[in-house]
Amino acid sequence: MHITLDQVTVQFGQVKAVDNLSATFRSGELVALLGPSGCGKSTSLFVLAGIYKPTAGIVKFDDQVMNQVEPEDREIGMVFQNYALYPHMSVLDNILFPLQMKKVPKREARERAQAMAELVQVGHLLGRKPGQLSGGQQQRVAIARALVKEPKLLLLDEPLSNLDARLRLEMREEIRRIQQETGVTTVFVTHDQEEAMSIADRIVLMQGGKLQQDSTPQTMYREPENVFTAEFIGSPKMNLMNGAELQDGQTVILTDAPTTGRDVWVGIRPEDWILADNDKDAICEATVTLVENIGRDTLLRAESGGIPLRLFVPQETDLQVGSRIRLGIRHGKVRFFDKATGLRLHGEFTLRGGELRL
Repeated sequence: MHITLDQVTVQFGQVKAVDNLSATFRSGELVALLGPSGCGKSTSLFVLAGIYKPTAGIVKFDDQVMNQVEPEDREIGMVFQNYALYPHMSVLDNILFPLQMKKVPKREARERAQAMAELVQVGHLLGRKPGQLSGGQQQRVAIARALVKEPKLLLLDEPLSNLDARLRLEMREEIRRIQQETGVTTVFVTHDQEEAMSIADRIVLMQGGKLQQDSTPQTMYREPENVFTAEFIGSPKMNLMNGAELQDGQTVILTDAPTTGRDVWVGIRPEDWILADNDKDAICEATVTLVENIGRDTLLRAESGGIPLRLFVPQETDLQVGSRIRLGIRHGKVRFFDKATGLRLHGEFTLRGGELRL
């Protein structure tokens, strides 16, 4: 199923939970609705489910307007944050329940339920009650129950939030496998950018009810369209340094001092710094404030002109707290943002060091 949200607004009293949202979810795609708490992502999911009706705008499934269609008539499956399994029913009966509601013949219903249980790898647990299952197993049952009625759209509302770190990693891979095997269009709500980056075909990033960026995970990471995206996507987040555009409109200088050009943020990902051997290759100097060995990587925290920086360096690099370093930037890896609007600047700029040299 192909989904279209066209200028959708959802308003509760004076609050716009979703503000003029337009997005398209292509058939067979897994899309993550991502953003911090209160950004409107779950409200958007509930609009797709029919639980909330839009205040304005149009929701289409394929070419059919769905604004007033009730949830039970939308051909959707939904997995809630708490899984919402029936505690008094066995795993098999939980999976069977939607088919019983649709009055599917008993033999066919049982065959479909068992096949779905095998797909999500709970076929050996059919006689157990939800209370006898782990969190990951309960989630698998909830997904099987949502998929057994063969929906055209699967909606997942923060499905991993109740699991521990190891299970979250395992289950996000399982969700991706199940989605690819079934081919069902899937919309997945999460506040965890690592989850979204790892399994989504595309991310719809929201803040304050508004769309911030809609793109593939790698495009969102490498080509953020605004400061919010640049800081929200990536761990550690993008370094933002003070800069100013000079009058030629082609040069940005690292500086806190007032200039005649517009003020800009200079954005560099932690992995895009290089340790420079000489002044010619250096854009700034910094003092190391912390050395963190995190598995295969070494993460440095440093300070340049009062600005905290984070950068990855080769594991064998021998630096201590207090070490002075010169920093350059990998070719083509710097991004510029207008401080006044927060929006990305797309012109061709030359970056040069300035007031931030120590």
